[in-house]
Amino acid sequence: MMSSSRLCRAKRTGEVISSSGYPGICPVFPMADAMTHTCVPMIASGKVLGVVQFLSLFIDSPERVEALRVTLHQAGQYLQEALPVLHAKRLASNLQEITRDSLTGLANRRFLENNINPLIAGLNRRQSKMGILMCDMDFFKKVNDKHGHDVGDQVLKTLAMIMQNNVRASYITIRYGGEEFFILLTDCDADKVMEVAEELRFAVEEQVFRAENISLQKTISIGDSLYPDDTDAFWKCVKFADIALYHAKDTGRNKAIRFEPEMWQSDRY
Repeated sequence: MMSSSRLCRAKRTGEVISSSGYPGICPVFPMADAMTHTCVPMIASGKVLGVVQFLSLFIDSPERVEALRVTLHQAGQYLQEALPVLHAKRLASNLQEITRDSLTGLANRRFLENNINPLIAGLNRRQSKMGILMCDMDFFKKVNDKHGHDVGDQVLKTLAMIMQNNVRASYITIRYGGEEFFILLTDCDADKVMEVAEELRFAVEEQVFRAENISLQKTISIGDSLYPDDTDAFWKCVKFADIALYHAKDTGRNKAIRFEPEMWQSDRY
């Protein structure tokens, strides 16, 4: 079946389409024998963003033809003024969509990549510090393998909620990928970073995850580093937190570990 967007001549051609004199021009308009419809495309940057449809009484006299002409002229002026604003809002909405994780609603990795430079610049101006928590649910693959991906998705959504409820609103929680989450603790010292990590670890340990009449208890492992104390290269600091995370995994899981220089044996990251 052909989609309505393909059937819409105004959207397809970018031209104003009116049934005045052509009652059957639109195959999907339901009141062609009672009303006249005029479809005006909203065009910005050469692209049709949408179509505004104007309805009027059936055109059967010169007076109604003139009234329609005046109305369309006024509507066209309004659209010309409104389009830049509508286009900007649409771009902002699209940007928000691509920087949000569709499952959890958290920021995603693209959000981090787009915003980290001004964030770091602000920290440097304030001569402040930022904790980095790399968090990973332990044995998450077993949830998907045993209970299916729908249950796994619900577990991840609950985990995202726990993280948001157990850190300050000023901190930035990101779904980094899969069952791995990433938290930036701005204006935070080393002791506070570990305190937050332990509170978060304990909150997950105590949580009963429920999905589809299934109750589960899970744990997370956390690695943390501190910018710029560990390094003034942000992405290297991220790598340090990741290394600490894998030390937590390798030494028993369900623990938070602070990065230590002896964990790092390479100049590359």
